[in-house]
This record gives sequence, C-alpha cells and structure tokens, in this order.
Amino acid sequence: MLTHKLFFSLLLSISLSSAAVILVDDFSDGKTLGTKNGGSFVSGGWDSGKNGQIFLPFGKAISEGGGQLWFTNVDWPKQVPGDKQEIWGGLGPKGHFAVRFGYSNYKTGFKLLSSPSGKPATEPRKENRCVPDYQWGAKSLVHTMKASIKSNKLTVFIDGKSIISHDWGSDTYNLDKIVVGYMKYAGAPGLLWVRGVLWEGTEPSNLDEIKEGASTTILNIHKGRIQSFDNQAIRMARKNSNSLQIVTPYGWFDALGKK
Repeated sequence: MLTHKLFFSLLLSISLSSAAVILVDDFSDGKTLGTKNGGSFVSGGWDSGKNGQIFLPFGKAISEGGGQLWFTNVDWPKQVPGDKQEIWGGLGPKGHFAVRFGYSNYKTGFKLLSSPSGKPATEPRKENRCVPDYQWGAKSLVHTMKASIKSNKLTVFIDGKSIISHDWGSDTYNLDKIVVGYMKYAGAPGLLWVRGVLWEGTEPSNLDEIKEGASTTILNIHKGRIQSFDNQAIRMARKNSNSLQIVTPYGWFDALGKK
C-alpha cells in the first residue's frame, strides 16, 4: 500500500517539475472541472445552447499563457444565423476578449473584440473582422480555436493558424478565466465543445496529447499555492507558511503524511 509520505513525495517530484499546464477538461465525459451555467452534456461533448456557459479558471490573473478549445459539429450558417453570437472568450481584471460569430455580419468568419479594461464594450477596445470565407468542412471534423497572451498582446488562432492579434502595448492585459459558450450575446446551439486546455507561460508542445487527470497537470503555483487535478483524487495542494499541505477525499495531509 502506498504510504502517505511516499505518495506526497511522488506527487511533489512530479508536479513541481511539470509543464505549466493549468487545467485539462474533457467535456466529452459528461462533466467539467470548471463552473457550468446552463447548456447540456450530450454524446460527444457539451452544447451551450443559446445561453449556456462554462468558466475555466486559470486560478489567478496571468499575463503570459493561453487556452485552446476543441469543438466539432460546426454547421454554419445554421448555428449562427444572426448578426452577433459570441461563442467563447476570456475575462480578467485587466483583460477581456470575445470571439463573435454571426453569418449575416461575418459570413463564415468572426469578429475579435478585446479590451484591457476587463469589461466588455468598454473603451479602449479593438475589434477586427476576420476570415469571412473560412472553410469549416464536414460537420464531423474537430476544430481548434486558441487564444494566447504575452507582453500585453492577444493572438487568436483557428486550427493552429494565427488569424489576428491585438497588441495593447503599455496597457496591462491579463486573463483569469476562459469562457466557453455565451458571453454578451447568444452562443451557437448544436455546436459541440469537446475539451479545453489552459496553460501559463510557454505553450506546451503536446496540447493534443495531454490527458485529463495526468499527474503532470497542475492548476497553478501562485503565492505558494499549488492546485492539481490528478486522476480526480487530489483536488488541490497548498503551501502555507510552515508546510506543504495536500487535500484528498480523505482530508488534508501535510508533506510528512500527518493528517
């Protein structure tokens, strides 16, 4: 039987040397590690409907890092027939962005809106229409959209290709969560969100291979706090002024294995 002391020693040796992956969330398993408001889990993923949201937390405001979302069952213009449908984005104390679709305005492309204010539709802000003739292909294809931030610059990608950047220069730009689904305007009913990965710092090279619950996945290290999703057994780890403590379904333990 694995002792508490050995268990925590293994955890620390793995987690402290791991990549800066913050969260891996597979929606296709019928649940989320984030906070869900509305929408429904269906076979193959999560459908936001018009007003559903999932908030995926970074655990703190990050100024370098990003998030990537996988989705399928794209059926444009049927799912986004209107002029304004914001299907995902990001929020932070000094940052906001929204990816806005709507066939009548943007055809098969989208508009990127962002602001360093942390609030939608607040000046200063930038907005650009992008790729109005994007070819999404068959509904069975799985696509990715990614947002990365570094040095107050936000860049959005589709299927691995850089599409648009908003450079905020000397204005602080940060994010503390990714929003999947509805933001200010309706989402895209019928679109299936498959998974999401969040990271801090340099983007991991193997986003497609990182699995939910991997022992190398930590939520964050910030002001001594370590958070982890390790096979759903270790929910969070933290470091106080005296010792490192880890919470499990059986209670808190410190690094020496004392409960």
